[in-house]
This record gives sequence, structure tokens and C-alpha cells, in this order.
Amino acid sequence: MLEDTKGEVRPGLGGSAERVLVVDDEVAIGMLVRRALERAGMSVEVAHNGREALELFGVRRYDVVLCDLRLPDVSGQELHAHIQRAAPDTARRMVFLTGDATSPEAVQFLARSGCRYISKPFDLRGLVGVVREVASRES
Repeated sequence: MLEDTKGEVRPGLGGSAERVLVVDDEVAIGMLVRRALERAGMSVEVAHNGREALELFGVRRYDVVLCDLRLPDVSGQELHAHIQRAAPDTARRMVFLTGDATSPEAVQFLARSGCRYISKPFDLRGLVGVVREVASRES
């Protein structure tokens, strides 16, 4: 963590992601993940659908995008494709949440993308560890 001139702690170094975007249409999951990541010193924004995530990504950049594969409007795959075009370094630091990691479509996409994934239900400590690991990757 860094302290700015006002003495406020700013995330960014020391293993914590400076900014994380969580994309999940399940409000409870989004809030649980947000709290866990904020407790770990990360700055977190939550989008509850793909369109909201695209809007946020249009005005900000994130160190890690934690994204549900199945969203009601824009799929996790479509969101990954958009981020890949706009910010390839960020696309390599996406982590997918899924309750369906064994479907042929999901398996093929995850293999092609090279991104990490976490199966639902998940352990919050493990999720924080994965986000830290992915955030520390060199671009």
C-alpha cells in the first residue's frame, strides 16, 4: 500500500490490485466479492450486467476483471472479446467465475483465452489469492 500526501492509504503496490472490476448478475455474489477484495486492500467496482461493465470499462481501466461467464445480456466471452480489442493487457488479467466450467463451450473458451477461472461456489480467501496473483502479472 502507498500513502498519499494526505495520509490516506492507496492500493496499488505490494501485491494488491489497484483496481478490480467485478461483473456478476447475482447481486449477493457481487457484494460478497467486493467486501472480500476491499478488505484485502483493493479498489473495487461492481457491474451487475455486461452492458454496465462495458460502460465502466469505457471510462476506466482495471488491473483485474473478475467476470461471470454467464450474464443475461453480454456474455463473459463477449466482454472478453471487447476488452481484448480495447486493452489486451487487461484481457490477459481477466478471471472468470462460473458454475459451468465443464460445458464444452466453456472449456473451449477458457482454453482459448488462457484466463484463469474459479468455479462457483468458491472460497473467498482463494478468490482473493487468485486476484492478487493475476494482478501481479507483468503485462
